[in-house]
Amino acid sequence: MKKTSGKSNQFYKKVNLFFDNELPVKEKKAFIESMQKNPDHLALFNHEKTFRELLKSRLQEEKPSRSLIQKIKDRIKNEKTA
Repeated sequence: MKKTSGKSNQFYKKVNLFFDNELPVKEKKAFIESMQKNPDHLALFNHEKTFRELLKSRLQEEKPSRSLIQKIKDRIKNEKTA
């Protein structure tokens, strides 16, 4: 099993923060600039981006059934009146 370095872990954390839109604007800019200078990081970033896009396109969010929605509404209504 290959161990990852601290810098590598830090990079992956920033990638996740970037895609979760949790990086502050200044850090986001610096992150993008650093990737442009490092082809290996840019390749990893693009790989992660492609993977996330694939997941989004293949996984569909199931909508709850009408009966489930009604049961939840009834339970909430009952709890308020109790």
